[in-house]
Amino acid sequence: MKNIFLFCLVAIALISCKEDEPSIREFRFDLNSTGIISEGVATKAISASETLFEVHNLPRSTNPSEMISFGDIRFNGERSTYSCNDISVTLNNIYSISHIAYRYVAVNGNLVMESPANGIIEGNFNFDFVCPDYLQKDTIHISNGHFRISYSTLWIQ
Repeated sequence: MKNIFLFCLVAIALISCKEDEPSIREFRFDLNSTGIISEGVATKAISASETLFEVHNLPRSTNPSEMISFGDIRFNGERSTYSCNDISVTLNNIYSISHIAYRYVAVNGNLVMESPANGIIEGNFNFDFVCPDYLQKDTIHISNGHFRISYSTLWIQ
């Protein structure tokens, strides 16, 4: 019985001492002057010719839910500024009750991305979005956007 108790104590000690890298998922922005706090995910895709980043937020279950996506971010290793003409920037506005989703495209604004360090990507953004759908003709202003996210790396061949 003492051996089983000792084994359990050692197992608990080993499990509690294991150091995993903390996952950082900060993503926040103001939507038409209303603060939104969300979680973010990011991927760094590496190929022989270039490094690309994808960054998205994971909307909370509110009505409506907004998902911002930054894609095709070609990164050169230094702090960089991107306009909506340089990268793919979209906002999906999903209404949880009706399940109707509208896709908005960025018409102006920018993303400033810091040089990634220690597996973390960080950036600030401000964009204006319009919906090309004739049923939903409005503009959404995203300001004071900030993300700080641990990213996963993919190798593309």
